[in-house]
Amino acid sequence: MFTKVLIANRSAIACRIIRTLKKLGINSVAVYSEADLASLHVAQADEAVCIGRAPAAESYLRGEKILDVARATGAQAIHPGYGFLSENADFAEACERTGIAFIGPSAEQMRAFGLKHRARELAQKNGVPLLPGSGLLADMEQARVEAMRIGYPAMLKSTAGGGGIGMRLIRSASELAEAYASVDRLTRANFRDAGLYLEKYVEQARHVARSSAATRKSSRKRRHRICLPQYAHSYSTLRFAWRRQSAIARREPWSSYSTRRPANFISSK
Repeated sequence: MFTKVLIANRSAIACRIIRTLKKLGINSVAVYSEADLASLHVAQADEAVCIGRAPAAESYLRGEKILDVARATGAQAIHPGYGFLSENADFAEACERTGIAFIGPSAEQMRAFGLKHRARELAQKNGVPLLPGSGLLADMEQARVEAMRIGYPAMLKSTAGGGGIGMRLIRSASELAEAYASVDRLTRANFRDAGLYLEKYVEQARHVARSSAATRKSSRKRRHRICLPQYAHSYSTLRFAWRRQSAIARREPWSSYSTRRPANFISSK
């Protein structure tokens, strides 16, 4: 068990982590920008260290500075929260080299799952059932061919997108050209990796999670994002999740993720 953890985040995210650490009897170290001096997470932490000016690039994204603070304060682990450095594989590797635990997935796992088309390839390689989909699309013509193979409706996705960004539902071939141009433009403007791929769209979908701690739930989705958690009430739904997780248990290299995480699936109503 750690005795001191640095939280590489701010505001409500950091406050929630600090509260949990207090319950566990673990000391906390907050980092903050000059603009966040009066923030609640700074007041609640056992220690707080300023790491730079207000822009995130000059404070919360400064991995080396955060590692320096961890070493100076004697923190044995860094919790990144979400956003900022939480999905930065280089930072996770730097923590490992320094001998400080990174509370999150490994750098290898981040790189494997950071891009959705790679995640699909890895899941397929390990026998995990997937929705019909394509690899990265070279151009609009390949998108047209793949959409015909997959069938409409289909979802055009950015491989680097997230949170509903870089996604477009296409219900017919007549919508494909405009959607492709729009998502391609949005992706190039917002993400370093600009690849696009297609995936079959499931009407009235339910998001099903089967965790290693046997927590089972399903969720309604709005605008392709989870918005209303629900307890799963169908035996067939639970049996579906169990079978899928059994397949996932065989996967590598991601099966070694030590934090309990749910396996997630999509099912139709």
